[in-house]
Amino acid sequence: MSQTGVAIALDPAASEFCSCQDTGYRVNDAQLSTAEMIERYVAMIDQYPIWSIEDGLAEQDTSGWRDLTVRIGDRAQIVGDDNFCTNPGIISQAIKDGIANAALTKLNQIGILTETLEAMAVCHRAGYAQMVSHSSGRHRMTSSPTSPSEPAAVKSSQGPPPERSGSPSTTGSWTSPPNTRS
Repeated sequence: MSQTGVAIALDPAASEFCSCQDTGYRVNDAQLSTAEMIERYVAMIDQYPIWSIEDGLAEQDTSGWRDLTVRIGDRAQIVGDDNFCTNPGIISQAIKDGIANAALTKLNQIGILTETLEAMAVCHRAGYAQMVSHSSGRHRMTSSPTSPSEPAAVKSSQGPPPERSGSPSTTGSWTSPPNTRS
């Protein structure tokens, strides 16, 4: 009998609450070290069906990303976004360094279709899962294409990101959450 359930995917965007001057993370009224942040994620995964964490640590916290991947990479999808920037060179280096096990891919993040496809190929060759997004929040579609060969216009937005519908596609080596509970 197959079992269905609910799994949780987090996108803490940790660069936004990392204090770079003291390399800690401000969570509520507490200042946490990288090791303490990782322990929080471990505790959450132990308690809840979390299968994916995107941007769990600040983009510049390279050693922390490596430690996070070692600690929970066999139990959850660890997704690089802000630190990878859909850049095939950065992703290749992260793979060599043992950072993450998945990448978020956004065409307008790198800006060139061939580099986006190369980033996806790098992930595929390494067995990294991929989360594919139509765009990052700083751009919005302003018109629809009038023909299949005419692209829609894209413009930068300084305001809030547009409302999104649906969820990103997932491709890669995992077909179900790695820590599904019975």
